[in-house]
Amino acid sequence: MTAIEESRRRADHEDEQSGCPCGLFDAVAGLFGMCWQVALPLGLADDGSGSPLRPSERRLLGLLAAGLTDDQVARVLGVSRRTMFRYLENLMARTGAANRFQLALHATRNDWISVPVQSGAPGPCRSETRGRAGPG
Repeated sequence: MTAIEESRRRADHEDEQSGCPCGLFDAVAGLFGMCWQVALPLGLADDGSGSPLRPSERRLLGLLAAGLTDDQVARVLGVSRRTMFRYLENLMARTGAANRFQLALHATRNDWISVPVQSGAPGPCRSETRGRAGPG
């Protein structure tokens, strides 16, 4: 029996003894249930921007996606390299990513960062066919 069920049983018993049909507990339990259904895990609450990221985390991901080294990212953020790693580890833990590659996939799939497309870069089809003779 859960704590809520136990509390409801006790409240019902007290109501029977006093003769007062009080629905306050049912109302509070119903309100809690409605709030619980739409709640987010702590730390992933929406900040109103449509992203569960804090601005500092978005900036960290953006700098890494731009190709900066760890030292450069730490310098831009104004923190030590160790602190930058701690930020990165916390973000990876929150997303369940085992490495930076998984974190980058998670971030792009959830539109946390946008990946710039470089014009003129060969695609996989072009680079695979270089130097090969055509059909015929």
